[in-house]
Amino acid sequence: MTTADEAGSILSTVDRAARTTRAVRPSRALPLLVLGLVIVGAMPFYVLDVHRPDGIYDQGQMFWSLGGMLGTAAGVWTAIYWMVTLPLAYGFIAWSYHRAARRNGVAVHSWTLVWTGLALFVGLLLLLSRGPGNIFANLYIRGLTPIISMAIGLLVWAIVERSRGLLAVALVFLTSAIASSLYDFVNVIDRLGIQIPDEWSMLPNLALCAAVLFVSAGIYAVVERRQRAEARA
Repeated sequence: MTTADEAGSILSTVDRAARTTRAVRPSRALPLLVLGLVIVGAMPFYVLDVHRPDGIYDQGQMFWSLGGMLGTAAGVWTAIYWMVTLPLAYGFIAWSYHRAARRNGVAVHSWTLVWTGLALFVGLLLLLSRGPGNIFANLYIRGLTPIISMAIGLLVWAIVERSRGLLAVALVFLTSAIASSLYDFVNVIDRLGIQIPDEWSMLPNLALCAAVLFVSAGIYAVVERRQRAEARA
């Protein structure tokens, strides 16, 4: 028959093992940070060319450039940026998680994020190559659909991981990505009395999405550091 002291010892051992497992689990802050940096890196490609010879930057230009942004000065290079950078980012995340899992012996479902993210992005490429339908045209108009694919990938990863924290991050990020695809947040900045050049009017939308990821990565970094400190105690 187990005594109270023995039961307490068992519970203490289980609790210590759980804390150690959480401490050595590959960082969830890393994917959020990497994807946030990808969005920041895209900002130069979303500077509008407000001085085009025809005097317009219409919605049609983005259809042949992966939603590469209506009248961006970069044009098709916007599409190339996403096609190169997103696979590299997912590949780096997979490599870093595999390396951490081999070192610590604790694996997470990183491949869910990687394969889901890549599959969604490929699906987006195929869809954009055929041109968007009228139903979804408003989502394409600002050329931020690659960020929506990132958000859906995070959502699937959170569900597979059964993590309420990741799920909350994914839902906020998805909401931000959809809102940024439908609305010009430069209008909010204008109402605050802050003026930014017209060619930078798309950047607040990207900054909002990146900020969600950076803040979430920072919170996870603090929590994970605390968990490591508790495991060593």
